[in-house]
Amino acid sequence: MSDQSPSDEQREHLEQAEQVLKPSAEIEQQILFGRLDEATALYAKQAGIDAAAARAIVERLAAEI
Repeated sequence: MSDQSPSDEQREHLEQAEQVLKPSAEIEQQILFGRLDEATALYAKQAGIDAAAARAIVERLAAEI
């Protein structure tokens, strides 16, 4: 992950993310294990959002851990 500020597209995805489902314990576990691709796919499916928005959320959560 980079220390750069989010791009406009990433900000848009993060704004969309604020309005969706809180990640499940399973997703959080995937993040803890470093399985970001799996966490992204699962979150996108559970929340009903596109993969790019899910990835933005997963990356933000990973940075917080």
